[in-house]
Amino acid sequence: MSAGRSDWTKPLRNAGRLAAGRGVQAVCSIAYLAIAARVLGPENFGALVLIHSLALAIAQFSTFGSMEMLVRFGSLALADGRDHQRLHRLIRYGHLLDGLGILIAWTGMILAAQWALNRFEMPPGMHRLTLVYWFAAVLIMNLSQTYNGALRLLDRFKLLAYQSTVEPVLRLLGAVLMMRLEAGLFGFLAAWFVALLAGRVTLILTARWALRRENLPAAGPTTFREIANPERGIWRFVLWLQWTTTAGLATTQLPLLAIGGMLNNSAAGLYKLAQQITALLERANSKLLVPSLYTELSRLSASREHAQRRHMVLKITGWLAVVGAGLFVLLVLLGKPLLLLVAGEEFIGAYPVMLWLAAAGVIGSLSVTLEPLLMAAGRMRTIALAGTLPLLVFVPLLFALIERVGLVGVGMAATVYAVLYTSLLVLAVRRMFAREATAQPA
Repeated sequence: MSAGRSDWTKPLRNAGRLAAGRGVQAVCSIAYLAIAARVLGPENFGALVLIHSLALAIAQFSTFGSMEMLVRFGSLALADGRDHQRLHRLIRYGHLLDGLGILIAWTGMILAAQWALNRFEMPPGMHRLTLVYWFAAVLIMNLSQTYNGALRLLDRFKLLAYQSTVEPVLRLLGAVLMMRLEAGLFGFLAAWFVALLAGRVTLILTARWALRRENLPAAGPTTFREIANPERGIWRFVLWLQWTTTAGLATTQLPLLAIGGMLNNSAAGLYKLAQQITALLERANSKLLVPSLYTELSRLSASREHAQRRHMVLKITGWLAVVGAGLFVLLVLLGKPLLLLVAGEEFIGAYPVMLWLAAAGVIGSLSVTLEPLLMAAGRMRTIALAGTLPLLVFVPLLFALIERVGLVGVGMAATVYAVLYTSLLVLAVRRMFAREATAQPA
């Protein structure tokens, strides 16, 4: 009994190792956003978060999932007698994917940068800095993807916890400094970039140190074919993952960009603050639990321990449902005082959309275990379709509701998407469990 409990709680223990770092990150995030919101006001604060969100959207669109790829196929390599040469090939392949993503992103920015600057009404004096921010941020974010996957694969979650505090702490210190210097939008954007750069460079150096500590033998001669296609089915996995990531942008970045384009920067600032607060409900899942859960599920899938994997998923899903419901009730009761404390009276209009986003987050928390489960089993096409089909409802509904009811419509559309997406994942997982049960020998 104790062994079983130990097995299904391992992702929770690894999440606990990340909790201290992510707790620091959450507190710092709210603090530096509060400072920026109060110093800059809704208009310039909205411009700040739009600039950063566009950089994130471009980076996410152009990534080819080298982190997930390395965990998935690297688990197979380690399960297969710790095949180090195979692992070397996968790391090289991850770097190839990262470089390809950077080239695609930069090409797209060259073609569309001026349109984006005009569409989102960026201050004319900020155009050059905004472009530099986008190009440099995409470069450093994409370059760190494979190294992020390496730390997860090697079960170095304690190191990830320490590393995750670098960027938010520096961003908070930068916000305090910019407030004292009365630097305005330019200063805050510069501070955010310095923090981003320091955080990602720390991640890369930490991962390289961890790989050296593994005492891996030197990589042998490798042909270009082995670098470009190191595993059977790897390109299929990567392309389906890319599709899934692109579809996910519609729910993570499109709402903010739609608000900036259809309403104004002030509304974008209100939405960002609401999103950041409700993210506290989801961050324990997406930032703490999912990385460790995906790593453990990949190991169980590689060793074909299906019954143990199913037990883990069912137990953790029930735990997440209870915790999510409790946090939602707290936000309903304390949401307005929290907004007043964090950003002041000007941002109290974020409360209605915040509650809708929180409801979507609670519903979406039920799928937190299901997506990494399917990904660990190599069922990327299933995830891609489950994420894409609800978009046929979400995207037109998002624009229609923004037009009709304004900012709160974004939260309504997000809730509808969460219901549809979670329902499709539940159906897919039930079908997978049924097939595995049938395939097991009597």
